[in-house]
Order: sequence, then structure tokens, then C-alpha cells
Amino acid sequence: ALPLWRVLLERGRDEEAEAVLRRVAGEAAAKPDLAAVAGFCLGRLTEQRATELAETATARCEVFYYLGAGYAARGLGDEAADCFRACRASGETSATEYALAGLELDRMGLPRDLPDPGWGTGLESPPEPGKTRR
Repeated sequence: ALPLWRVLLERGRDEEAEAVLRRVAGEAAAKPDLAAVAGFCLGRLTEQRATELAETATARCEVFYYLGAGYAARGLGDEAADCFRACRASGETSATEYALAGLELDRMGLPRDLPDPGWGTGLESPPEPGKTRR
């Protein structure tokens, strides 16, 4: 459902996009990490809460991609890029979100990967919004 949210948002269909987020946020039992991302995108939860719920590398890849999409939707390019890079740092090359994060970085004119900052490993979180690392 979150890919649909992103497409609707980019097409200017904000009400439909928000309805998708509300539905995903209500599915906390099935996918608590993605429900938290939806809550973040709705302005209800923090980025930290979403990342805390991502317990596997695959979940971190998904969460960081959608957090990046949420930041991009708000016009916060540096924060979005940090999250897209954290998604890529997960190493989950078979995940769709891994490839999408690379495409997002391409679209932003930024390199897909930087030297591994430790994000996505569970050892360190990406920087707080407004405190980007380059």
C-alpha cells in the first residue's frame, strides 16, 4: 500500500494518499514497522519510533525507504537522501525498496552509495533531521 501512497502523492491526489496512510497506520498488528512509517508520514509518530520497530535488515531497508519518501514529500531533500542511503546501507539488494532508493538518489543527482556509515546495521541510526552527514 505504501508504494500506492507515493504514486498518489506525486500525482497530487493528496486525499487519496492520506487515506492509504491511515489504512496502513491501522494495520499495526500485521506490519508494525510500516504502520509506524505511515504514522510518521501522517505526522503522528517520530522517525525514531519507526526505526525502532524495524528488527531485520529487510525491515530496515523498507522503513528507511519510506521514511525517505516521507521526507521527500515534505520537501526535505537532505533528510530524504540520508534515509535513502540508510536503506541502501542495509545491503538488502533483493528488496524492491533498495533499488527504488537508488533511483531516488539518482533523481536527486546524488551518488547511490557512500562509504558505509554503519546505518542499516542496527549499530547506529541515521542522523537526526537537519543533522545530515555527507
